[in-house]
Amino acid sequence: MAVLSTGSTNFPTTGTFTGLAAAMKEVYGDYVYDQLSQETTLYQLFAEATDTQIHSGRVFVEAIHTARNRSAGPRPESGTALPAAKTQTYNRFEIPIRRYHAAGGFSAQTLLASARDEGSLVRAMDVEVNGAMNDMKLELEVDLFGRPDAALAVVELRDAAAGGNSFINLEPGDNAHEFDGGQADNKNYLAMAGSRFLSKGLELDIGAVNADTGVITYRTSAAVAGNPFVVASNPTSLQGVSIEGDQDASGIVAGDLVMRHRAHGTTSGTDTATNGLYGLEYLIDDGSLLPAYLDKLQGIDRTSDTALQSVVLNKGQGAGAAEAFDEGDIINIVYRIEEASGTYPDLIMTTRPGQKALYDLFSDKVRFMPQEFPGGFKGELLTVNVGNKNLPVYVSKHCAYRTLYFINLSKMKRYIQTDFHLAEESGSVLERSSTGDDTWVFRIRWHGNVGTVQPNAHGKIVDMSETQMDQTFGAATPLISF
Repeated sequence: MAVLSTGSTNFPTTGTFTGLAAAMKEVYGDYVYDQLSQETTLYQLFAEATDTQIHSGRVFVEAIHTARNRSAGPRPESGTALPAAKTQTYNRFEIPIRRYHAAGGFSAQTLLASARDEGSLVRAMDVEVNGAMNDMKLELEVDLFGRPDAALAVVELRDAAAGGNSFINLEPGDNAHEFDGGQADNKNYLAMAGSRFLSKGLELDIGAVNADTGVITYRTSAAVAGNPFVVASNPTSLQGVSIEGDQDASGIVAGDLVMRHRAHGTTSGTDTATNGLYGLEYLIDDGSLLPAYLDKLQGIDRTSDTALQSVVLNKGQGAGAAEAFDEGDIINIVYRIEEASGTYPDLIMTTRPGQKALYDLFSDKVRFMPQEFPGGFKGELLTVNVGNKNLPVYVSKHCAYRTLYFINLSKMKRYIQTDFHLAEESGSVLERSSTGDDTWVFRIRWHGNVGTVQPNAHGKIVDMSETQMDQTFGAATPLISF
């Protein structure tokens, strides 16, 4: 695979990179798809929706049954007209296509240094391509558990210094500065997350998000509007994160959302916080734990129709400390899901502490059994007996803290317009860096989303006692290493 001239000592020409691009496409084309689709644990659970239509090239459309024919009933022998003809009633979910990208590159110096050694060149490619795939897999997994606002944390406090290495307090748990001026809409998901998804070099947008409309008022990180805030170092506690020292944090206030950079636009106009992936925290809810701008489930207001609401048990609501969940809670939520939807969930999704808590509760009813799921995942999982149903416990370290999801896999789908692949520009998977430096860039992309076709077939238990589900196993720092 000699793709660079072995006698080259000058900057490589476009022609020599044509060979490198062709080799990359041949070696990594299918591999990008295989690795990302098979190693993204939540993604691989859900079967692909193969019979769903794309409307106008922008949204997937699912017809949903909202009312049945209610004409049947008894009639006397005479004197009463036969029932009028009735019909089934349908509405439609619209699942928008989201664009997900990662980019990597090779410096000219790296390629020149490895030009005479075929093995060195392959290793250089492996480091960057595999690294970009692994990083994309991690970020996608986080977002598949999240919400369309692409929020990773909520601000509790900020230090008083403008500029300098500013510390943003993201204290988990209840506080007096919840989302948009005291509301508790982010308590369960974002406040408990703290800094667990933030790491050195991550680019962020921080801003106030109107709880009703989702319109974002961005905070300016530097003299140029639209520049991202950048995490200065890996967090040393769940309670906060430092941003780079030359950025002005004086505009950040309690209640601001910490979001992925440019998830919703250029950050210089009027953006709404609704353009991220449809993650589990958004899909499995009854509207009570989300801000109003996320009340619409896939285009339909879920607050006015219980058929569009998942079954939610909040152990932290009301005065006092959050309560522990017990065996009765698990049994009740499974039966409530069956009553609402006519179906049973297929599995419980949680973190490792959630698995331990379930093992402790059902110690006389647990076993490890081999499992195979629609998306292709196979494994031997802890299984608990709930009533007349055996439920496997699927563990993901990116699952929301202190949360148990109950998921019906036949009602949760992957919607794919184009699966993971190396993006081509003008027939090449490599292009010259637009910044003018001596770098050649490749991009990986995926277009699609995740959605549900029957919301009441799922449920969740949230905000249970910290002592029952110690998410950091006694450590004071986040355990996820990015």
